[in-house]
Amino acid sequence: MAATICKCGRCTVKVECTCDDCNGFLCCHTDENPTCVTGKDFFVHECLKASALDQLHAKYETDGLQPGGHPNEQYRYTAYRHYVREVHGILGQGNRVDLPTCVYRAIHAKFPLPY
Repeated sequence: MAATICKCGRCTVKVECTCDDCNGFLCCHTDENPTCVTGKDFFVHECLKASALDQLHAKYETDGLQPGGHPNEQYRYTAYRHYVREVHGILGQGNRVDLPTCVYRAIHAKFPLPY
């Protein structure tokens, strides 16, 4: 299935998603974005670097929405949030977007959970 829908070559099936709308995964590739977003400078330097995420965590923490717990949970949350802001802008309360699976995969690989 991934070979027929994925256009960036880095997506994998999202095990968590079983809805019919996304067929298990979502690709970051569009006509306007012909290369995988996980190779772009902002993603590599801001979403996958702990030092950058620490600074962003302090900025985002003021709104009281960020979870506590294991540091990698915080890095994941901050990376997801920063990615959405960079790509979609500030969405506003209650508005959500699905992330491409290549983004999930890159963030999960960089910040694995110990359990």
